[in-house]
Amino acid sequence: MAEGTRSQDVRRMEDSIKRNAEQIESHTGMLQGLQNSIDGLTQLITTLNSKYEAITAMKLKQLHEILEFSVEHVTGRMQISYEGECQNIAGGLPANSRSRFYDKMGQIVVLIESKVKEVAPEGLGDEDVELLPDEEEEGLANEEKGVVYNHFTGVILNSEGLILTVADAVPENCEGVSYRLISDFGFQKVKLVAKDVRKNLAILRPLIKRKLNYLKFADVGESITAGMEIFSICHPNDMYFTFDKGHVSYGCDFSEREDKTKVYSRFISQTYLGRIVDDVVDKELYPDLAAHYDPHLQIIQIKNFCGAEGTYSGHVFECKGSPGAPIFDCQGKVIGLIAFRHLGYTFGVHFQELKDFVKKSLELDEGKGKKEVHGGKEKKQGRGDEGQSERKMKYLETRGSGGKGKQRRG
Repeated sequence: MAEGTRSQDVRRMEDSIKRNAEQIESHTGMLQGLQNSIDGLTQLITTLNSKYEAITAMKLKQLHEILEFSVEHVTGRMQISYEGECQNIAGGLPANSRSRFYDKMGQIVVLIESKVKEVAPEGLGDEDVELLPDEEEEGLANEEKGVVYNHFTGVILNSEGLILTVADAVPENCEGVSYRLISDFGFQKVKLVAKDVRKNLAILRPLIKRKLNYLKFADVGESITAGMEIFSICHPNDMYFTFDKGHVSYGCDFSEREDKTKVYSRFISQTYLGRIVDDVVDKELYPDLAAHYDPHLQIIQIKNFCGAEGTYSGHVFECKGSPGAPIFDCQGKVIGLIAFRHLGYTFGVHFQELKDFVKKSLELDEGKGKKEVHGGKEKKQGRGDEGQSERKMKYLETRGSGGKGKQRRG
């Protein structure tokens, strides 16, 4: 009897264990099903997030383009860059986007033509100045003899249509300056607003007011590092509106030499993180170039640009297009202005120097006549000087598409 009772108890325990095992197996299957559902939901959420981000980015881009279109057509004046199209500055400008970059940023680049009277060397008169070969052949009028036409680049500075360029475009013996955009069929006259001969910077004002798009400077503190890809639109050797690409050859951190009144040790004695003119132009070997610039001017060293050809031919400076061209980062922000070419490198004025010059010049110009800044000193012009300057700056006649004027090569 006892054995039978024990056998029944054993069977009941086995049955209980079996039922528990089945329940555990059932629960395990349910848990696995729940886990699969959770994984599926997680994947769905990830997919939806990706699609939402893509849709949001697309909508934001469309909104940005609509806003640009509206501002451009309502006001005709707009600060432009390439930030909306190139949001990751570290990734650079994609090759398939460069045509669009050129079309957009080319709107604010100008061709400047400067008419310069050739000055005879000391001891010679104007009658001793040798004519250019093409002047002899064409038999130009007396007032055109001994004249050189130089070409420079400039960039639209603000909504008023002011033009930022190099001071070399408006030398003392300049008889007229004009400009045109890539879309123009003729040149428009300009007048000088301000210039700093030691920084080689100048601001010009079109005589005919126009609604023009304008530049955006790089932000304060934006890094310019060695190897950084940069772009420009310029006129090297009179090949107008050429798209150029190069890279920064040396970084631009000037925090170690912020005090421009201090004399720093020579670059060979200490490695600084940013370069100034005094670092790259030897006064003994290149006295003319050294005398042309403030030795403390902060500059950008560039490789693989077409160049900033400008040469002294006898006693007149001849330029072929690139000086004054904006230097863009991949977001279309202006980080500098091409100034000169030296020892195989192109050098540009750093954007902080540009911003300081512009700020000071526009403050001086507010409600006043033309000013010149020489070595940081303001030079005011009286009424008599202003009239003389107006006579001196006899501008080139505007040449339309059907005009008879002949554009001379610089």
